[in-house]
Amino acid sequence: MTLYRQIAILVSGIFLILLSTILMVSFSIVKDSAQKELYENAQNSVSSLSLSLNSTDMTQGAIETMINASFDNGNYERITFVDIDNNKVYERTKEIQTANIPVWFEKFVAFEVPVAKAKLSSGWQVIGTLEILNNRSITYFQLYNIMMSMVIYLGLACIVFLLILSYIFHVILRPLLAIEKQAQAVMKNEFVIQEKLPWTKEFKVVILSINAMVRKFESIFKTASETLSENKELLYSDAVMKIANRRYFILKATEYLTDENGKNYGTTLILSIKKADGLNQVLGYKNTDKLLFEFAQYLKQSIQSFDDAIVCRVNGTEIIIMLPKIYMKEVTPLVRDILSYMNHKIEELELDKTEFGLDVGVCEYEAQHNISELFSLIDYALAQAKLLPQGQYYELLNNKVAIAKERWRQIILDGFKNDSFEIMYRKVIDINTKSKRHNVVSFALNNDNESYFYGTLIAPVVELGMVQDVYLYVIKKVLLSSNNQKGVPLTIQISSQFIEDKDTYGKLKTLLNETKNKINNEIIFEIPESVINNHFESSLHFIKLFKEYGFGFGINSFMAYSEDYHYLKELKPIFVKADKQYILDTQQNINVVKIVLDSLGIEFIATGVNDLAEIEDLNKKGISVVAGMVVDKI
Repeated sequence: MTLYRQIAILVSGIFLILLSTILMVSFSIVKDSAQKELYENAQNSVSSLSLSLNSTDMTQGAIETMINASFDNGNYERITFVDIDNNKVYERTKEIQTANIPVWFEKFVAFEVPVAKAKLSSGWQVIGTLEILNNRSITYFQLYNIMMSMVIYLGLACIVFLLILSYIFHVILRPLLAIEKQAQAVMKNEFVIQEKLPWTKEFKVVILSINAMVRKFESIFKTASETLSENKELLYSDAVMKIANRRYFILKATEYLTDENGKNYGTTLILSIKKADGLNQVLGYKNTDKLLFEFAQYLKQSIQSFDDAIVCRVNGTEIIIMLPKIYMKEVTPLVRDILSYMNHKIEELELDKTEFGLDVGVCEYEAQHNISELFSLIDYALAQAKLLPQGQYYELLNNKVAIAKERWRQIILDGFKNDSFEIMYRKVIDINTKSKRHNVVSFALNNDNESYFYGTLIAPVVELGMVQDVYLYVIKKVLLSSNNQKGVPLTIQISSQFIEDKDTYGKLKTLLNETKNKINNEIIFEIPESVINNHFESSLHFIKLFKEYGFGFGINSFMAYSEDYHYLKELKPIFVKADKQYILDTQQNINVVKIVLDSLGIEFIATGVNDLAEIEDLNKKGISVVAGMVVDKI
């Protein structure tokens, strides 16, 4: 209950008691006055009647005639004549008429009036007593009207006063609304500064205190965010070539090779500069660094047309280009252009072509490979390339028998038709409480007694341009499914291709609108950090759509590789997931990442955790929520 409402109830109660007291006291005074006046009028009437009777011959007939005349012309309840022995000689009575007043009021106001008396005498001899009781019904009716008038006027006065008082309290307590709004924002880890200060001293002190606390949190967030941006250059960038380094390649390649990632297949190029030490001797260190920088910038420019491509310097002489979702046959023009560029540079610098140049190896990778296997493929391709003549490159062919594209299309269409997509779940748990935080949705396609899991299925889905169809189908299936573990949310990981497709937003909104009254589960959608960085506006539209329909939102594949982290404050994800390799390898900035996330109330989750020993290392870094094969060992 709000303070305003409490004060309103208290003041209203006090005024109700005060009004009732005033009403009762005033009515009691009026009632006593009416009762006294009623008796006095009766006493005057009996005195007047007794004088009139004393002037007569005091016969029975004269007395009755006078009594009848007075009773018929007056407003009396009873007139009685009793003799000296208190025997009733003659009496006229009338019942009290209370039809014009409620019964409850009659019972409430009923009172007894003393009977007015006067002695009757004939000469010097007393012959009896005359008694008169005035009629109370008129007094009751008058008292009822008086009471109703008092209730109405006092009630109106009270209402007017309470309205005035309510307005005054509303003005006085208005700063409380701003304080409440600011406090709620603080609870949501939002940085809201209240610029307008109230004139009430106590409220002013409270707002100034909250403002100081918010500014402190905002300063911590800003400092940590700037530190992360600076660390990104130190941790992930090569100082000479101004491209990503080996650390970045390992983290990014690990992310790409996970089953959940739509970029888990593609082609890698390994470029090795021949006799780099000889270049330093011939050109000098400064000119050699300039050559390497220009070559790296050329490579960055050359791969811009490839989505999610990365170029990294993995050691002094070797550069790796990773091209997700690109097959080897598609990179032939790129390789030839690179060799041509380097050949032109050698001629321009008048270097010996037989001594200086590039060794180039090309190989394909797929989801079944891990980072060690990928490096083995790269090293083998490079070793074979070094055996080739100048100007040639080596292609490490994939001998795996592939399913034809049209066969894949038919398998997927049959999956839609036969509803043979199987929804699967991977647990995310809190290692301290051993409780599930949520289940991550994955899927497989069963066809002709064979199961195609996500890692195998996603490559042909992307190649066939069926990402939208498959994801919408799976999302609908998840939304309408019955979750056996009530209270455990389900998370759906959205791929970059799904976000990038222009038609997806409208179709997803239609699907959510159609199923909004049939959803049985708490749903959280996950978007990779790289997608948010590269397609912020599109991601923002989807995130607003999720929140509009009451769904949560999280970020996965987090590597703190953004230029600015204010997007976290704007988007407010429930959690951020990062590969354990990033968390365990990044000694310099993991605490800064935690400061940024903690200041916004965002949970930090480690993924890809496979060994119990890694849990201990993560615990030391303050990470208690994990995903990966290790959850089955806990």
